[in-house]
Amino acid sequence: MKAWTAFAAAIATIILAGAVEAQPRTKAKAPQPAVTAPVAPVVDPGPPAEPLAQAVKAYASYQNEINDLQGATLANADDLERALDRAAGVNRAALTRGWIAYGAMTAAQAPEFVRGVRDTATHYGRDVMIRGLTLDPAYAERLKGGAEAARLAMMSARADGLRVYSVGERYKEMAYSLQSQRWANQIAPAQPARVTRMRTLAAGAATRDVPAQFAPRLVVPAGSLTPWTDPNQFGGATFWDNFRLAQAPPIAAPLPAPVLQAHHDRVSTINRMTTLAALYVMDATLDPAAQADRMLNEGSTERCLELAQVQFYQCMSAARFRYENAFCLGEHALKEMGSCIRNATVEAPMTPIVAELPPAPVAPVEPAPSRRKKR
Repeated sequence: MKAWTAFAAAIATIILAGAVEAQPRTKAKAPQPAVTAPVAPVVDPGPPAEPLAQAVKAYASYQNEINDLQGATLANADDLERALDRAAGVNRAALTRGWIAYGAMTAAQAPEFVRGVRDTATHYGRDVMIRGLTLDPAYAERLKGGAEAARLAMMSARADGLRVYSVGERYKEMAYSLQSQRWANQIAPAQPARVTRMRTLAAGAATRDVPAQFAPRLVVPAGSLTPWTDPNQFGGATFWDNFRLAQAPPIAAPLPAPVLQAHHDRVSTINRMTTLAALYVMDATLDPAAQADRMLNEGSTERCLELAQVQFYQCMSAARFRYENAFCLGEHALKEMGSCIRNATVEAPMTPIVAELPPAPVAPVEPAPSRRKKR
């Protein structure tokens, strides 16, 4: 009996062992390598952009919009809305920086000024020259040719500001004539939303640029142009009028230019332009010591533009009829904006020349009668 029990146990052990062998064996998994996130290739951003050339794009975009407003008509409500959007899309900080850059690049075309800056930098050294320009706002204008450089900046400011002002006067006159048209004499719907749209457009206009095909016209090396003889060139009186033309019209005989001087409240504005012009001539605007990017921020102009925008929003908030929106557009968004640029300069008082009168004719002297008695 014991033998049978031992035999049965042995058989059971063999069967159990066979069952274990029959089970599929699972191979041990090999350790997997750790998955790491792909590393983005390092892209060289390239050299930093020259600050004046970068800033002037916003001013060019603004003047390009003025071109559209200059030739537009107000035949219906949609035309008016488009005009409002164009005029409202002004970021005052970017526009100020762009205008200062434009004036500086224009001033840098004066040939005697270019020679004066380079000669002075050679004599005293580049670092000393940069230090003098940044410490004394009026230093650049005292350099050889500095007065001529300032004159070019003031002439461009006068022409550009008057151009915007004139377009505003046109829209203001259209507002009066629109009162007789039915669509314009209706209540403007959703006026609060319209005012909000104007504010939003202004806030988003900081990075506006001109179309790519016009960008080469903004590349202006120092001393390369003569806007005083060709007003269609960069800095000239009609540059923006012909900005989009492949070939500018023939040059008419230039009118006598008024003698300009900086407005007493805006002397620092013109000084800033001539200082930046000198740094531009020296290729020093990227030098950290020059602080050119900071110098493009000009408080008096930006405050003037801010006041014009506030007046524009308040005017539109009070407007009820569509033609009143056209009035707000012309009076505040254009005329007052243009005045902020134009009024940086004033015409210098002319000293009257007193003509010397010729001496009075002297009567011939007759000899005294003789007292001798006749014989």
